[in-house]
Amino acid sequence: MSTSNPPDILTVSGLTKKFGDVVAVRNASESFRKGEFICILGPSGCGKSTFLRLIAGFEKPDAGEIILEGKSVKDVEPERRNVNTVFQNYALFPHLTVFNNVAFGLKMKKTPEDEIRRRAGEALELVSLTKEAYRYPRQLSGGQQQRVALARAIVNRPAILLLDEPLAALDKNLRLAMQDELRKIQREVGITFLHVTHDQTEALVMSDRLAVMNEGVFEQVGPPQEVYNRPVNCFIAEFLGFSNIVEARPLDRASLRIVLNHSLILQVAQKNFPRNREKATYLVRPEKIALHRHRPQHETNVFEGVLTRLRYAGPELECDVQIGETKLLAQAIGRGEPESLLAGERVYVHIDPADIVYLPGDGSS
Repeated sequence: MSTSNPPDILTVSGLTKKFGDVVAVRNASESFRKGEFICILGPSGCGKSTFLRLIAGFEKPDAGEIILEGKSVKDVEPERRNVNTVFQNYALFPHLTVFNNVAFGLKMKKTPEDEIRRRAGEALELVSLTKEAYRYPRQLSGGQQQRVALARAIVNRPAILLLDEPLAALDKNLRLAMQDELRKIQREVGITFLHVTHDQTEALVMSDRLAVMNEGVFEQVGPPQEVYNRPVNCFIAEFLGFSNIVEARPLDRASLRIVLNHSLILQVAQKNFPRNREKATYLVRPEKIALHRHRPQHETNVFEGVLTRLRYAGPELECDVQIGETKLLAQAIGRGEPESLLAGERVYVHIDPADIVYLPGDGSS
């Protein structure tokens, strides 16, 4: 049995789009494999929706190439590209029933009636809307409307499904439920999904690979665990979740020690020790910092500090810890010992050397 990766279904190279003096997408190059779920994440105005519109054909690139299923489509009209788009507002036809909304694209292609009935029925069954087939969009909930839009896109069997923040208008509980539903449907149909979102948790939970954009550029593309735990620069470290970003200089190469603020000495893992640099930038995720009332039995990276501020955040307790001149943010699960911590209390902090992550793309000298 072959263990090779699925073939690339979409490749972009040097893709650029300008709006006047604003460069929305800047020299983007990336490949996307058949059957994978990609989340494109980034701050507002980073170019992620423009990138999707370029793939769909709703915008024409100023430079670069778009290869879909082995052929260039950069000059191909949207309706002739083997892609479909699900928009944030769903764009359903209010005067058509659910069934006719789903069947609309097939009818435009003059598909035989018996095939329309079969394929539209299969699509509605896939999104669990068979019983709602002859209702109208206004008679449906927001989650049901979203599933109609999804069925309408899937029924045409596109090579790629483009989703432009399709869950943004839903309330939190429904959005969480639809995340699981979308992922389940994607696995069943095996279509490549390119899902644009501004929700970090949504992107981390749903994606096979996560593509982080900033100022029109793909800063990092990879499995979500890798992007979160091993960001390539400060932007990604700060953008994804909470972070402690600190500058340090090497102190002792033999023992892999670095020093922060001229006083706090930390041991790091071999892979995170800077080479040939006087100064480097590091990331320590707050949830990687362990807090103790009594000194833990660890040989390295144990420090005494003071809790200067506590913030209750549901399941987590966010704690500011002052260790000499250094302030760190820690996140503790709010049960057991952390639940009874008080501001002003002295605590012991432990940081595993492997959790002090070197940021190679920070530009430090």
